[in-house]
Amino acid sequence: MERNHDSFYVSKTNILDAICLLVIFIPYTVEYIAGLNTLVKYAKWAAFAYAILTLLKSLKITGLKIQLWSFNFWFCVYMIATLVSVIANGQSVYLWFSKVYPWIAVTILVQRYLKRDCKSAINCLAVLLCFIVCANMVSWLLNGSTIARGFGEVIYFMGIRTRINDVAYIAIAIFLVNCYYKNRFSKTMLAVGFVSLVSFIFLEWVSTGLVSIAFMAIIIILAQKYADAYRSINKFIFIAPVIICFLVMIFNIQERFSWLIVDILGEDLTLNGRTMIWGSVLNQLRGSDWIIGMGLNNGLTFTVGVHETGATHNQFLAILVNYGIVGLVAFLSMALSVFSIKTDNKILYSIFTATIIVYFISGISEITCDTAYYIALLAAAHTILTSEQINKVEEY
Repeated sequence: MERNHDSFYVSKTNILDAICLLVIFIPYTVEYIAGLNTLVKYAKWAAFAYAILTLLKSLKITGLKIQLWSFNFWFCVYMIATLVSVIANGQSVYLWFSKVYPWIAVTILVQRYLKRDCKSAINCLAVLLCFIVCANMVSWLLNGSTIARGFGEVIYFMGIRTRINDVAYIAIAIFLVNCYYKNRFSKTMLAVGFVSLVSFIFLEWVSTGLVSIAFMAIIIILAQKYADAYRSINKFIFIAPVIICFLVMIFNIQERFSWLIVDILGEDLTLNGRTMIWGSVLNQLRGSDWIIGMGLNNGLTFTVGVHETGATHNQFLAILVNYGIVGLVAFLSMALSVFSIKTDNKILYSIFTATIIVYFISGISEITCDTAYYIALLAAAHTILTSEQINKVEEY
């Protein structure tokens, strides 16, 4: 029977995929709710088990087919690099598993769902992400602002204030793709979700979020107008944040941009002590640490003023410390594989690549890519952009 794809619809075949994605996307803040944390933990494990079973069933039917240098190839390399680092440093494999199993689950589930019914999958993802960002804004209204109660005292639905960046960029991308497919309520979800995101980011003054979303809009607009030029330079734009952050670490080039950092964003030139942390991190790397990293929970601590922290506050440096140069190369290659996809669909290509770029911009001062949301973005971009019939919804 023919189905109207303009309405929101989740078939019985895909209902488990949708439920499992919902479970995987539940923020870590449920750990603070007594009784619910254990339930959600086991639910996430069940979602992972379901994803693995569907993968094994697929492999039994089609066999192992992974295209070299694709996102799936580099994702496997990245998983292996992280596991090797943990084992080489004598750390628990369970520790590694507890960190990466949501990434593995979401990679399998997103691609499976999109290949089955692309429009329905995008619509479902949009609903899930819209709910998350709206719930976060509601939690702000209920708790009040951190400005009024002191930074760190308020826990929102997404966690602390900067955690909104984890979900913000993929949410905007999925809302835009949903509008591209002209699904019912797509414009409403875009409006409601976008207002919820921007309102929270503005009210809590998450400066990285404000800058990144502005960059995202500029890149998408220019990529449409100058598509060929964008194709030629987008890989440089993609790698620029990585180069910039290491230049800041080594040469303190942020001082040349005091007009932006100090005058406009209201931050100090140490980026709230981050540059001192980065220097301390680099000074503690020795020998093989540069190659395979120091693994997870490596015990590194850094003192900034009177405060002590174990956070590197830099996505690329965190990966370098944990998994070494091998892990960092695999991490960058996962994203780069999306930029290398050849497709004539300029709209979707610009949306996905611009979103990856802004994740990397945020990564200069935060850790935003160690989440299932970012991995879901890469998996969705890979699946949609490599589809041979990108404008046709396949039925199974």
